[in-house]
Amino acid sequence: EDALEPTGEESWVDFGPLSDFPVKTGTPVLYGKTQLAVFRYGEDEWYMTQNMSPKRRAFVLAEGLLGDADGVPKVACPLHKNQFSLSTGECLDDPSLKIMTFPMRLAGERVEAYLPPAAHLDAILATEDNYLRAIETEGTIASKLDAVLADAQGDLIDVEVAIGTGNATAVAV
Repeated sequence: EDALEPTGEESWVDFGPLSDFPVKTGTPVLYGKTQLAVFRYGEDEWYMTQNMSPKRRAFVLAEGLLGDADGVPKVACPLHKNQFSLSTGECLDDPSLKIMTFPMRLAGERVEAYLPPAAHLDAILATEDNYLRAIETEGTIASKLDAVLADAQGDLIDVEVAIGTGNATAVAV
């Protein structure tokens, strides 16, 4: 079952008063067991995405920098700087990455998002489940890094390549 496909069971969910969401800021919210990010991009311009970075499974997108790329409203992940379109969820830097997005509206002075049932999102994005997977991944990375550093002793190493996470970062040890 694809989380990006409509379930037919979506409904408008209230996330609180307009005053709880500052302009040009992301705000994390909890829906069921899933962290989502509400972005008040402009006075009357709203976006909602998953809060989990697809690359590291860390819950940080609400903390990302807002901006635009050729007129496309975007958020930059604070961990790897991947830029995601707030309207489509597509990664502007890496077509293999995508985040979920959800329609938003104001109902009077209340902020609402059009979401599938919480259980549907929890099956894919539940904070606790993904946090535990991230800890397991970090433990593996930490073990690999410890082994590489133990052998390096004064060499210049490419840490990201050595531990298998992909990006190049040279570190003197």
